[in-house]
Amino acid sequence: MRVYLDKQIFSHLFKNNKDDYKKLYTKLIHSKSNVTFCYSNAHIQDLSNDPTGIKFEELEFMKNLVERNYISYDSDKKTTNPYLVYPYEAFDSHSSFLDSDNYESLFDNIDTTYFTDEQKQKFESTMQIFNDSKIDFSFLKYSNIPPQYQQIIDKVIPNKKEMMSIKDIFEVALSLVDGLYNDKTIYKNLRGYIDNNFNNGKYTLNYNDINFNDDLKNSSIEKSFIEFVKDNLFEKDLLKISNYDFYVSAYMSLDLLGISKEPSGKVKFKNLLNDSLHSYYGAHCDIVVSEDIGFLKKSKALYKLLKIDTKIMHINDFIKSYSFSIGQNESGAKIFTDLLENDLANGLVINEKKSLKYNRITQTIKSSNNYLGHFNKIDVIKQDGNSFIYLYHKVNNYSNFIFYSEIELIINNSIRLFGIDSNLKGEFEQKEIFEINNNKWEGRTWNFNKYKFLIEINEGTREIGMTIDLYLNNY
Repeated sequence: MRVYLDKQIFSHLFKNNKDDYKKLYTKLIHSKSNVTFCYSNAHIQDLSNDPTGIKFEELEFMKNLVERNYISYDSDKKTTNPYLVYPYEAFDSHSSFLDSDNYESLFDNIDTTYFTDEQKQKFESTMQIFNDSKIDFSFLKYSNIPPQYQQIIDKVIPNKKEMMSIKDIFEVALSLVDGLYNDKTIYKNLRGYIDNNFNNGKYTLNYNDINFNDDLKNSSIEKSFIEFVKDNLFEKDLLKISNYDFYVSAYMSLDLLGISKEPSGKVKFKNLLNDSLHSYYGAHCDIVVSEDIGFLKKSKALYKLLKIDTKIMHINDFIKSYSFSIGQNESGAKIFTDLLENDLANGLVINEKKSLKYNRITQTIKSSNNYLGHFNKIDVIKQDGNSFIYLYHKVNNYSNFIFYSEIELIINNSIRLFGIDSNLKGEFEQKEIFEINNNKWEGRTWNFNKYKFLIEINEGTREIGMTIDLYLNNY
């Protein structure tokens, strides 16, 4: 089970001034053998906005729960990946888009000393285009905009120059982002203008309603919410739009279009943007916990709309219900196999597939247990008179990766249940991370009277799974 706590929850746990949070923190620490707590770039961004030195104490405190389970988006590769990084390390390497006061300094540190003549020529040509090429903005006419909104639009769209260079546009764009971050009236008034002239309370959402997606087709937009978000991204090839770009834009659009507005008194662009990042990174986990009603409402609506199987929980509900007893249930190999046999006999069959190439039938069962704290699906494979069982983890969310700490959790839980394996291997060792990366990991193997257990990385999927060979083919 992978759990994502937003920054505010970590702050409450850190302050340690409420009994409920004191008890919760003790439970969280004790459940680390079955739960992976992770953090993201959004937590780091939140803490970087804290002008006090307390943020460094919070970073150190977070490490107690999240250890090195860091999720971050790689904008170059357009992928979201797990990293082995402690919070203070992630903070030290963090840089904001707004760190530079002067946009021109972005190009100051480009050393052309070792460029070839051809590379230098291309670089100089690019900089010339950047500085000298002009784009005609004379088509921007605001005659139909009411005077009370003219000042808002002037802050958002440049209208002082009809001909602007790419350099000018870049300067205005950075100035706009800086303004949105530091002047809350810009975004607040912009949202008010769009809401009053487009939505005005007609399209809203509640916790369980995603009708707003299709309802927008009947508005002046004349397209669904999903279509609207995709059409307003810079990437016109829909197949190349990353989950990150789409999700953040969708989250922001819920507020900007007035579908799910933050209260006007507290809305800030940078807070809303970072909430969208928390919601996005949370979609790589099993549970997301927050106390922010607006955040919970938007996240739940988008998860439902996008069929993301991640549970959204208010902190009060999480505190009341939080209890992980997987390790207690699986108190030994006998109970493990009893639970497995019960699932095989009574579990919900969600799929059955016959192979066109082999004499094979694969039956997929939804497990009633998270075996070894991770595996939640069971495949029963029958081929040529033999039966095999394959345990694996599958959830419909944005995650397509596993943390090394989760592999460590699986291995250490299995050692506690089954003992040292047949090759005299015990708990997970750090050197095994290298072996996994180089496809040399042997996993763990156990032989019992009736079963042979093998935990390994599947060659096809590159995901960890548990194969169970039935010596006595009763199924």
